[in-house]
Parts: sequence; C-alpha cells; structure tokens
Amino acid sequence: MVLEEEKPANALYFIEEGILEVYTKFESNEFVVEQLHKGSAINHRAFFMQDQMYVNLRCKTDAKILCLTHTKMKDLISKYEDKPFGRDILIYQNKILKQERKFPCDYVMRLPHQIQHITDD
Repeated sequence: MVLEEEKPANALYFIEEGILEVYTKFESNEFVVEQLHKGSAINHRAFFMQDQMYVNLRCKTDAKILCLTHTKMKDLISKYEDKPFGRDILIYQNKILKQERKFPCDYVMRLPHQIQHITDD
C-alpha cells in the first residue's frame, strides 16, 4: 500500500520504476481505476491544496517511488526563488489554489512505449 483514501496528501510522488494501481472500494467491492507506470506523478493538485486522498494506491509490481514532501518543496523554492524553477513552482501553486476543486484521481500518467499503441486516447 502506497497511499490510502482519507489520509492527507502530504507529499508529491513520482514513479521511477514499477507499476502502481489506483483503486477504490464501493459496497465492499474493489474497483481498479488505473495503472500508473514509470514517469507518472501522483498528488500534484492535492499536494499544493493540502487536501486528502480520495483513492488508494498500491504496488502491482516491485516499485521505486520518489517522494517530495512539503518541507523539501519549500526548501527547493527558497533555494531557487530567484530562478525560473522557484518562480514557476509558485505560479503553478497559485494556479492550483485558485481552482478550489476536488480531484478524486490526482495524477499525471505516462504510458510506456510498449503499451501506448494498445490503449484508447
């Protein structure tokens, strides 16, 4: 188990290796919503909004996941505040905070080349 619903989304995650499943439960049944692969980012909206998780994520295969906490993000923004990276992150954060919407599935998915041709848009 990587993330559980109703827990705080207190970090931004990146899948470096492996496959994660996004799933939810309804009336004692489990439904897999998506499979996330290498290069996918998880919690990019909830992280900045300091929201909670609305779905569960678990490893389907062995996985390597990179974790960026709020503290580390603040350190990076502070370190690079006068550079494009720091400014761009603050602009993106302000854009997200102005949306004031909930996103039950909060990820950016990257499909590996070997399965891109077999999926629908």
